[in-house]
Amino acid sequence: MFGRNERWKGSNLGKTADFSFSLVKYFSYALIKGDLLRSLFTKAIDFVMLALGRIRNDFSATATATQEVDATIGEMAKNVAHINEEVQKMVLQNETMYEVLGRRVVEIEGYARRIMEVVNSIKAIGDSARKIGEVLSVISDIAE
Repeated sequence: MFGRNERWKGSNLGKTADFSFSLVKYFSYALIKGDLLRSLFTKAIDFVMLALGRIRNDFSATATATQEVDATIGEMAKNVAHINEEVQKMVLQNETMYEVLGRRVVEIEGYARRIMEVVNSIKAIGDSARKIGEVLSVISDIAE
């Protein structure tokens, strides 16, 4: 029944179960015969001990591998947390730099407006100087 379960078919556990059932059949035959009983018990005990040793080794290897995977996952989680912290710092620095850059752009735009006002004032002074020059020219012509 256990050895015929499709889930275990072909696995070490399935093979072990099949072999165990074979031993039970052999053991039954030996009981009937009577002369092989001692040999059968010895073989059965040796087989069971061997199977238990293999199972213990398999579980030990699985436990070791699981511990290694857990340690690796823990280390990766620490690395991801560190990377996340660094990214958050960089985002904050970028936001700060963006704010500073925005203030500088506003200041530069203010300087540009002031320069344009000075340029316009210089043009106005130039126009006024030209008009004064014309007036002085007219006065000079009248005075002659």
